[in-house]
Amino acid sequence: SYTVNCNKYLIAQNKIYLGLYEEANKELSSCIEYFKKNLTKTSDLGKNYQMFYLYSLMSLIDTNTKLRRHEENNVLLKTAFEYIKQNNLKQYTPYFISCDGVDEYFKKNYKPAIKKLSEAIRLYNDQWPHITDIFYIGLSNWKLGKRDVAVRYF
Repeated sequence: SYTVNCNKYLIAQNKIYLGLYEEANKELSSCIEYFKKNLTKTSDLGKNYQMFYLYSLMSLIDTNTKLRRHEENNVLLKTAFEYIKQNNLKQYTPYFISCDGVDEYFKKNYKPAIKKLSEAIRLYNDQWPHITDIFYIGLSNWKLGKRDVAVRYF
């Protein structure tokens, strides 16, 4: 049911914070399957299948990054960007660009990471400071030997 899968998503978030990426990955895969299957349902009051589908995708990409499953992320990112475009949900675009940027960092592709994370920051249209993106821009510059640039991000 909707409530069960929303709670699974929240449990997965806690597992991510605890570093239990493999367990979170399983929960999130289950959530994605459920929310994707129900995307055509009209959202009742308090139910948003589309939002939880996208949130679950973002979190699965995050856990895959930590588990070094970068090839899986390529498929998930393509799926996410296509879904966003088809459903005119451009407000979610920077979040997936950010996921892609962090994935690039973990693949040691620091220049593309900086480019993607900077683009995400430019595109966000919310009130959050997005400190994780800023942090990974700093780390990427640090890894490139640009310490003077990097320290501005920490």
